[in-house]
Amino acid sequence: MKTRYLACAMIMSVSMGGCSESGGRSENSAVSTTLAAASVTEEAQTTFRSSTPSPIPPWVPETVGTIDGGLGNIDAIAFAPDGTAVAFSLIDTSCCSNRVVGWAKNAGGTWKKIDAETAGFVVGADGLGAYGGPTEVIWFDGRFVAVGTRGGQSEPERASTSVTWVSGDGLSWRAYDDTTGSRMSGLAVSPDGTSLLGVRTTEEGAAEIRSTTDGASWTTVARVTSGKAGTVLSSLSLARVSRGAEATRYVLFGSWFETTADGASRTGPFAAISEDGRSWNPVDLTVPPTATPQSVTMTNAVMLDASLILYGFGYGGAGDDDVTQFAWRSIDMSTFEQLSVSEPCGGTITSVVADQRAPEPTMFAVCSVVVGPVEGDSVDIRTTLVISRNGAQFEVAPVRPPDLGEPSVEVNLGPLITRPNGAVTIAVAKPGAPDVRTVTVWTS
Repeated sequence: MKTRYLACAMIMSVSMGGCSESGGRSENSAVSTTLAAASVTEEAQTTFRSSTPSPIPPWVPETVGTIDGGLGNIDAIAFAPDGTAVAFSLIDTSCCSNRVVGWAKNAGGTWKKIDAETAGFVVGADGLGAYGGPTEVIWFDGRFVAVGTRGGQSEPERASTSVTWVSGDGLSWRAYDDTTGSRMSGLAVSPDGTSLLGVRTTEEGAAEIRSTTDGASWTTVARVTSGKAGTVLSSLSLARVSRGAEATRYVLFGSWFETTADGASRTGPFAAISEDGRSWNPVDLTVPPTATPQSVTMTNAVMLDASLILYGFGYGGAGDDDVTQFAWRSIDMSTFEQLSVSEPCGGTITSVVADQRAPEPTMFAVCSVVVGPVEGDSVDIRTTLVISRNGAQFEVAPVRPPDLGEPSVEVNLGPLITRPNGAVTIAVAKPGAPDVRTVTVWTS
């Protein structure tokens, strides 16, 4: 996959898929938890490995549509319990503009293209083009809720507007502009299903946790700062993880950023944990010694066999451009140990889900690795679907969607998601006719 290097680098979050979308002590909590980055013993590395892994259910494909011109894949996708679904792709058309391609389907039906302009996903009133669109979408309380931005190329329009879109069927959408702050990300539904949380970064660099009951009107319920003087938070996302009925937590993660007195910049990992989304316990992540000073950003959180695992990437190793994957694991959600992540996940884990149906711990992940030199503002990235039983040791998934073929820069793997029925779905984009990419979703 050829991707825009300066715009995306290796942060293809999946906080959910494409370029994403800042640290520590909550105003609502005086508690701070320390994550000790300890070396990992052989016993810790193999604690959750199964000697007789169960077979992975076969993958069933659905053709979504095609993308004409440019490179891309699905950036955001969500399913309702009855199978109704929606998906979006944001396709770069120049350095500062993009177009939105969207699809939706009814339960048991086929995918249909959404009229993005009619739905209000892109606005380019300056006549020079537009950028923005939905970067995340989720099913919540009988409706789809998507978040993102919209704006134009020239000032003042280029200061994009944060937008929430709401739809009952995935085809007809209503947009709600929010001029009070930056765009939201990291959507997470409450355990009882009555509220939806998201996070955005304030002008002061704090994390603002917001809540809604209808997708249209949002209320700020918490504010979290880094707790480090002179730093701001960035690249924030939010996830809800559960360990049975007795332990559900929200995890806020991203990075802190500062500019030193000599003009240099430093970036470090940030994470905080909450039981209710209102009182937050920031954690102090120790930067691995193999990374260059303070250069790690957290990108994913997942619960695997009663353990909370946090993933991040940093620059270290032989050169400044070497990207290394880092991980920490906690059983009690307060004391963490550092994991040594194996190949083929030496680059960046861009998407991860735990298979909730498997009798033993099973986790799918999409790993991205730079495989070619920078050419102008782009770089070749190979994405690979991998599987892990313990969150540290990975292998190429032994049973994969047939459409995947061998890992290649020509195949673009989109976000992994868990559907309401527990099934795992991944988006796949492959070259078709000249300058056309065919998009499918595979569900196991």
